[in-house]
Amino acid sequence: MPVDNLDRSILQLLHRNGRLPYSEIARELGSNEATVRKRVDRLLRDGVFEIIGVSNPYRLGLGTHVLIGLDVDLRMLDAIAEQLAAMEELSYVACESGEYDIVVVGVFESDAELYRFLSQKLAAIEGIRKTYTSHLLRLMRRTFNYRIPASPPTPENDAGEGPGWSRGPNGSK
Repeated sequence: MPVDNLDRSILQLLHRNGRLPYSEIARELGSNEATVRKRVDRLLRDGVFEIIGVSNPYRLGLGTHVLIGLDVDLRMLDAIAEQLAAMEELSYVACESGEYDIVVVGVFESDAELYRFLSQKLAAIEGIRKTYTSHLLRLMRRTFNYRIPASPPTPENDAGEGPGWSRGPNGSK
């Protein structure tokens, strides 16, 4: 079912506060609570969005953030990407068409933990030919609040689940 203007408005409010009660959403949008509850349930069921808690890695003691570009044996691209996606240290894993074959973002407690990850875990994956690690020094913006397009997808611009939407934030399909 396509996403309409009411759905977009609900999503915008939930982006600001994922714990907002249905009654407050309904009041703000001039709708009724039952309608909002049904819409949210449908949007969740259809995989349009998820309600999750997002941790602040710095406050958890994960102060070493890196971006790693990987050159891999392309015959093993999917297998390598799946192994990387299963690693708890990595919060982002994507196959790309640019300078690297795969790009990942990882968070670590220290440079020593990063070193162990690179020299033991990453080195153990068959098919990785080369890595390029960039230490992220200052985080300027980190959000999961994506803009919501004004018009619904059409067959011409529908990306379906979108590239990389095969896994949710918790690794589920």
